[in-house]
Amino acid sequence: MPRNDLLEQLAERFVSTVVAKLNGSLQANGLKGRRGVAKKSAPAFSRNMVCRVEGCRNKSGGPRWGYICEEHRKKLSKPEQRRAREKWNKTHEAVKSA
Repeated sequence: MPRNDLLEQLAERFVSTVVAKLNGSLQANGLKGRRGVAKKSAPAFSRNMVCRVEGCRNKSGGPRWGYICEEHRKKLSKPEQRRAREKWNKTHEAVKSA
């Protein structure tokens, strides 16, 4: 009988030591008992998806289509689209640096 009591005491000490060390490492890592749940990431930035042609407020096709709406992709030539993007970039350059 005394042998079983000794094993039970050793097991209890072992478990309490392991639990204490785990709690300490979780708090040291900033998890504070959250069971390893990942921290929230920073919010993603949103792109300005408006057509780059002056006066147009249509939704653009995004970076794949050079931020030009479907209507202006059909109407304007490639050099005209490029000039519209360059003009838009110049007018919005000050906003980025501010």
